[in-house]
Amino acid sequence: MRDHYYTKQQLIEQATLWKEDLHEVSQCRRNHNRLGYAYQLGFVRLMNRFPMQYPFEIMDELLQYTSIQTGFNPSEIHKYASRQQTISEHQSRIRQYLNLEDWVHTDIESLKRYIFEQSCRLEQTTALYSLVEQYLRDHNVLQPADSTLQRMIGEQRRLARQHIYEKLTNSLSRETRQKLDILLGVEEGTVSPLQQLKAAPRNPSPAALLELTYKLEQITSTGVLDADLLWLNNNYQRVLTNYAQRSYAHTLRSRITPPHRYAAVTCFLWQTYRDTIDQIVDMYDKLINKVYNWGQKDVDEYVKRQR
Repeated sequence: MRDHYYTKQQLIEQATLWKEDLHEVSQCRRNHNRLGYAYQLGFVRLMNRFPMQYPFEIMDELLQYTSIQTGFNPSEIHKYASRQQTISEHQSRIRQYLNLEDWVHTDIESLKRYIFEQSCRLEQTTALYSLVEQYLRDHNVLQPADSTLQRMIGEQRRLARQHIYEKLTNSLSRETRQKLDILLGVEEGTVSPLQQLKAAPRNPSPAALLELTYKLEQITSTGVLDADLLWLNNNYQRVLTNYAQRSYAHTLRSRITPPHRYAAVTCFLWQTYRDTIDQIVDMYDKLINKVYNWGQKDVDEYVKRQR
């Protein structure tokens, strides 16, 4: 199981026992059963799953908070923990009381479609896991084992990646793909054209400004700007861009599949094109200021000579 991540505010908001809850708790016989039932009720609301039965899973802060609300000694939980049949019966009652559905009875295909859709815009597993947890909570579905969720998320992430790579690659013409392959070529004693496009701009000068305009021409000539990227989430564009930015031409050329390669290089060129335009505007502004300062200096010196 993953570590328990919750705040004190979440503990108060989700594990507080209401009047109806306390009435439900009072139906149990003996104090340790009432404490155990209340504890499991708070646990499932907080974690969206029941505690493990053997050994019985105890969260100290939740137990203390439950004992304060019910007025029972928290040490009573140890009597309760040894009665697995009672624990199972209480879980069945709580499932009915909260109208919760077991994982095995839920619509798995709908959940897979949801994960696939989210995977098409998010790359981070942690973010996907949190969204899936919230999805299950919103649909009153008890959360399964972490390994089950992780396996399903991993599978849908792989399918989403493949879908994105292939869709983006299919939007490129054969000529454009050939030109992208040329960008990754490396002649002996040189670096690839793609690596040259990664070079940072030099200090402001007319020659440096011309280099930036040449970079724009290179990118435009590949034809990638004709590809439609509006459907691709900005987060995923950044992920692919960063991958191409930190990868050598050899890695892009030989260690990943062609659809992945074309998708990463396309996103990188799109982002580089936008960044280069910003750099040109910034460099032009600095050059104008430099020329203005030179002119102002000449004027000041002329005025001084006239005096």
